Amino acid sequence: MKKILTILTMIASLTFTSCEDFLTEEVRGQQNLDTYFQSAEEAEAFITGCYQAITFGGWWNINTVWLLSEMCSDDGWMGNTSQSQSDYISLAHYQGTGQSNGAISNFWQYRYKGILRCNIAVERISQADFSDEEMKNRLVAEARFLRGYFYFELVKNFGGVPLITGFLLPEEIQGITRASAEDVYKFIEDDLKAAADVLPQRSQYAATDMGRATRGAALGLLGKVYLYQSKWQEAHDVLKTVIDEGEYKLLDNFGDVWDVDHNNSEESLFEVQYMYDGTYALGGSLTVITGARSG
Repeated sequence: MKKILTILTMIASLTFTSCEDFLTEEVRGQQNLDTYFQSAEEAEAFITGCYQAITFGGWWNINTVWLLSEMCSDDGWMGNTSQSQSDYISLAHYQGTGQSNGAISNFWQYRYKGILRCNIAVERISQADFSDEEMKNRLVAEARFLRGYFYFELVKNFGGVPLITGFLLPEEIQGITRASAEDVYKFIEDDLKAAADVLPQRSQYAATDMGRATRGAALGLLGKVYLYQSKWQEAHDVLKTVIDEGEYKLLDNFGDVWDVDHNNSEESLFEVQYMYDGTYALGGSLTVITGARSG
């Protein structure tokens, strides 16, 4: 009798479990990290999202990068506009420079969103379920280049910032303290050196890969990072390497730098691939910010 009860209990348990499995539907219509990175195409698409993070918020975010500093200098001043633009006015008067300032807050958040994507890419692509190890290494190197770029944007504007080096959930981020500027710079240097060791040269990329980070881009950015720290000899050495490797040279005509026919030219170490959607058809996004106003 006991054996019969035991067998019946086991059958009931298995039946219940089977029902649970049957009733638990797989989420369809959206991706998640547990099921993503199953192919080279998915990994490459995710890296494209890391690049897209540079232009979060469209041209407002792109122009805000330099407006934040221009408004605090003699080069820029808030003119007449139908909108108050109080965030930029307060910058011109050195007021309201905390997180309540929308321009500053967006700049901070968008960089960390980019870092989040890069952290996921670095962690997950190396373990992705496809066999092309060379491609995996290159994509991880691209992510490390971009992560170094995002942290450089933060440290040169805020000094030391929280250093988040892996994928964390929102509740796990709470309590992370500010790292020193020295530690942030060291992390950036390590990312860019690692990226430069793996990334192809500009000439080694196919035309369809135009705009991807290159070895020259990583070394060039590393040289700039050294300059911001007054590491003159290190900057000299790494930038001389860029010159000596012969992938880049100045254009013959200085004005051609801004000519659309010379986008991604041999003078450019790295360009953000961006297509303006023409929402404000005034000749380009900068015109919206700096153009004349009537009234």
